[in-house]
Amino acid sequence: AGWATTLYSELVHRWEKRNRKAIEELLEGARASADEFLQLLDEQCRSYRDMFEVGRQQRKCIEAHDYESLQDAFSQMHGLMDEVRLRQQQIPALDSAGEAVESRLAQIRDWLERLQGQRLATQALAEKLLKESREEFRQMGRGRVAARGYKAASSSSTNARLYDGTR
Repeated sequence: AGWATTLYSELVHRWEKRNRKAIEELLEGARASADEFLQLLDEQCRSYRDMFEVGRQQRKCIEAHDYESLQDAFSQMHGLMDEVRLRQQQIPALDSAGEAVESRLAQIRDWLERLQGQRLATQALAEKLLKESREEFRQMGRGRVAARGYKAASSSSTNARLYDGTR
């Protein structure tokens, strides 16, 4: 009799836990979490696309020597990078991915590769600008030294000389 009552109570307990309504609620929760996961991936993809556009703006600003707009573009980029980092923490680890997840991950990989290529091109342009700026500063320094030397030489009338070196 004890064995039969235990069996009966386990059957009732399992049915309560695994009945049609409970299983449907469980599946609905899984569908909702899968939809939320896909939504997070879509948002990541949008953020990477926005980062690519801001990177284009940065490059245009560097080419046009528009440093105020470049500063604004850097601020936008940092905001987008923070969004991506925070969202990344919400994305769970992937055990097995479905077709929808794989396609979104492929889009994200594509945007990341494009961002990397753009970053390298913009970095090369910025390094070129830096090199040009350094050369301009050197030229300005040489000009100041030459001007000081000219003023010092022309200030004393006893040392005034003509082009051929005679007085």
